[in-house]
Amino acid sequence: MTDTQSAGRLADLAELERRYGGTFTGADRQQAEAALDDASAIVRAYGNPSWGAVVDGCPRPVPAAVKAIVLAVAERKVRNPEGFVSESAGEYSYRMPEQGAVGGSLSKGEQLLIERLSGRSALRSLETVRAVVLTDRCAGYPYPDPSDQRGLV
Repeated sequence: MTDTQSAGRLADLAELERRYGGTFTGADRQQAEAALDDASAIVRAYGNPSWGAVVDGCPRPVPAAVKAIVLAVAERKVRNPEGFVSESAGEYSYRMPEQGAVGGSLSKGEQLLIERLSGRSALRSLETVRAVVLTDRCAGYPYPDPSDQRGLV
């Protein structure tokens, strides 16, 4: 039997600070840590839940690209927590790319990369529900009654 501990963050705060270009203190630090936790959970949901988990005292590997995506998602959330696309004040106006407004969620490209790295297939299945119509036909329906030759050639 293996001893498995829950997985923590897929990237650490120091790595996020390097990307951000500054250090986080106080409420900003709490917000950055929460963004890393959220990004890690979202990435695991799309990818492999065991990334970064500790099994028998050994942490499971995290692909470098996965770590980069976690950091990118967390950085977007920290830089733009409200998810604004544009702002203006008087004559000043600023518009950021739509990608920057994604915030704490993954872009389609990030989703596809994570799925590929986790070994998941792009093939999906959908459960469908077929309407059932009750009828007075014989119990063998849709197979014809052997004594009923109508419509058979």
